[in-house]
This record gives sequence, C-alpha cells and structure tokens, in this order.
Amino acid sequence: MPATVYHKPEFIDNDYKDPDFKRYIEALEKWRPRLATVLDLERLEQFDEVMDWAQAASQFVTEAILVIPKIWGLLDRIPEEINGVPMRLAFSYPSSYGRADFQILDEMVGWKHGIHILGGSPQAQLALASGRRKRPRCQTPQPDMITSGLDIRSVDNNYIMKLANMGLVWFGDSQGVRFAHLSIKDLFGERQIENANHRAFRLSCNHLRWAWNG
Repeated sequence: MPATVYHKPEFIDNDYKDPDFKRYIEALEKWRPRLATVLDLERLEQFDEVMDWAQAASQFVTEAILVIPKIWGLLDRIPEEINGVPMRLAFSYPSSYGRADFQILDEMVGWKHGIHILGGSPQAQLALASGRRKRPRCQTPQPDMITSGLDIRSVDNNYIMKLANMGLVWFGDSQGVRFAHLSIKDLFGERQIENANHRAFRLSCNHLRWAWNG
C-alpha cells in the first residue's frame, strides 16, 4: 500500500520509502490480509518503532506478520509471536528498489515461523530455496553459495504481473524450456487475444505453482 485494490489482498506490503503508519494500519483493518509487512528494520534505533508497527498489525493480520531485518545481531530480540500472531522473517531480495545483504540469511536459519522472500524473480526465489543463489552484480563479490536449509514458507513478487502486461508467460523448468518467457500470441497462434494479459498471468501462476510443488 498505497495501491489500487481490485480484489481482497492476501498480502499487503508497506511503502518502505514513504511509510505512513496511520494509513497503513487502516488498510490492514479494512482488508485483514493473511500476510503483511511492517516497517523495515534498517537501524538499531528503529527496533522499538518496528515492534510498535507489529503490535498494531497483529490486530488485523490472520497468518503472519513479516519483519524485514536488514542489519545483523537483532534477531534474538524479535519475538516469535505478538498477540498470538506468528512473526515471520522476510528477506528483501537485492534489487534497485531495496535490498538486504545475503549474509543475513545465515541468521534466519531455524526461525520458528519460517521465512518470506520479498521480491526477486521466481527463478531467483527458487534458487534461494535450493541454496544455490549467486550474488548479483550489484553486491560485493562473495562466495557463490549461500546457506541452505532455509524454511521458505511464502514469497511475493510482481515479476509475472509485469510479464503479463507485456503479453508474456513465465515458464519455469517446464515444457522443455528453462526460465523462458514466451508470448501468449505465440502460444495460441492468434493475432488478437481477448484478455491476453489475464490469460498470460493465469498461465504464469500455474507454471509458478508447478515450479514450487513439482
């Protein structure tokens, strides 16, 4: 949030570059999502404020509150639950919009309520789940392998939505094509397709489900 809402959202993300506590909590109260982020934990002095956000969010979130630590050494201070609502750690996948260091994943291993991957492409998220993700060029070179054993329970991205708006379908490692984007027009052999972006999005969701579940 903020965003135009067409259907009841199951996941709501705070605008971390321009946080508005009152407006955000009002959105949570209105929609009561399964998952919701709180203020990013980027500095030690923010800890109490982040917990205040989590306390407020716990009244309206039904599955888990997503805490986004971007500094080391604070995970032992984060409660496992607030008001009976699980606290799930969220890893902000490195991008031009926002990022956390890959090394913080080492601290996240074994967290009781699992991990959420915030952003990144589907193939990057799947690689994290397998423990085989190379660092992107934007980060200081480090060893190619990251910690395995991550309990990834949820992910989000707008990658396949962007593809769908261009009439493209995401294929995981299916149909003999590995992480390819194919035009929905090429798939159906039609020049004009009604609701092409919706059809592309639906197909991408099916492929994404297959990629995660096998």
